[in-house]
Amino acid sequence: MLKRILATAQKAASVVVITVAFASATNAGLLLLDNVTSNPSPPSDASDEIRQANYGILARIDVNAVPVTIDQFGVYGQMTTDGNLNFAIFQPDGTRLYQSALQATVAAATLQWYDSPLFSLALAANTTYYMGVIADQRFVYHWFHPGTTITQNGLTSLGGGLAGNNGNFSNSSDPILIDTCCFVQQGTRVFGDAAVVPEPGSLALLGLGMTGLAFVRRRKAAR
Repeated sequence: MLKRILATAQKAASVVVITVAFASATNAGLLLLDNVTSNPSPPSDASDEIRQANYGILARIDVNAVPVTIDQFGVYGQMTTDGNLNFAIFQPDGTRLYQSALQATVAAATLQWYDSPLFSLALAANTTYYMGVIADQRFVYHWFHPGTTITQNGLTSLGGGLAGNNGNFSNSSDPILIDTCCFVQQGTRVFGDAAVVPEPGSLALLGLGMTGLAFVRRRKAAR
């Protein structure tokens, strides 16, 4: 009887844990980077470019000295007719790290944010990534040229009209990287977990702990 009660309690606890996990996944993490609101964009410096179906722009995002985990990103633009969007992230060599699959989207009257579904992806330190959205219909991309370099929470969006600021990709149903080129800083925002750099005190405690562990092992070996 007791075993049955314990088994029932364990099942109930499992259901609670699963429910909490799914509930927490409805919200993205912290806003780590937003290069639109932080980027001066007078008419002479900002442009909107129309890309036809199955051809899109990728934003270059550089990770600084500490790894960052992201769970969502968005692109600032305009879906001009009803269609489908696919979000993707690539390495510069063309390796695709993430794609969302097609997301049904209705036409918008003005520029707005289009955010990806939730996911989880660890971005390595000192590494470049290209991320963006591609549509199976005409899409208007908001970009900056030359733009201003923005660094927030360990991520950098390059400005200044530098070659390699953006990439291009094609095929909305199964995106592929075409190239990493050009000078466009695409309007992008990224959500995730802020990079945590250990404080000097924490590092000192960790060092003491490791030293103590090594001392204990040497004493055991000497016996």
